[in-house]
Amino acid sequence: KFILHVRDPRQCFLSNYYRMHGIGDWYDRRVYYNQLPLDYEQMSFEQHMDWHIENVYEHYWVKWIEEWFDIATTPSNGFQIKIVTYEDFMVQPLDYFQGIGEFFDLDWSGYTDEDLLINDLKYKTEVGGRVDFWRQKLTAEQVEKVQSLTPDSLLEKFGWKR
Repeated sequence: KFILHVRDPRQCFLSNYYRMHGIGDWYDRRVYYNQLPLDYEQMSFEQHMDWHIENVYEHYWVKWIEEWFDIATTPSNGFQIKIVTYEDFMVQPLDYFQGIGEFFDLDWSGYTDEDLLINDLKYKTEVGGRVDFWRQKLTAEQVEKVQSLTPDSLLEKFGWKR
C-alpha cells in the first residue's frame, strides 16, 4: 500500500520554483534540474517561468502525474494505491489525514484532531498554500502555454479547473 499525492501541475511547478529558489545558489538549484542554463541566475522571474514551462513543466509535472495515475488505477499491477490531492488537503485537512489513516488501518484513537493538523512548514514561500497562484503570477502568454500543455483529461480526473 502507498499514497499517491498529487497537486495541480500548473501550481506545483510554480511552488517548486519558489522552493528551489529558497535554497542556496545556482549550484544548489542544479539538484532540481541539472540542465539549467549557465545564465540562469541573471534571468528575470518571467524568463525563469518561460524556461521552466518550456523545459520541465510537461515532462516533470504533467507526465509524472499521468504515469502514476495510470499505475494507481490499473488493478492488475498488484499495488494498493490511495490517490490524494493537495487541493483536498487544503480544503479538508482533517478528512485528508483521516482518510490516509483508514487506508493504512492506523489506530489514531490516541491522537486529537489538533495533533493531526500541526503545521510547521520549514520553507515558507510567497505561494503560501494557494492552489491557483499561477493564474496571478504568470503572464497571459505563460498561462496560455501551460494551459495548452495540460490535458483536459488530467484536469477532469482531479477536478482541477481549466
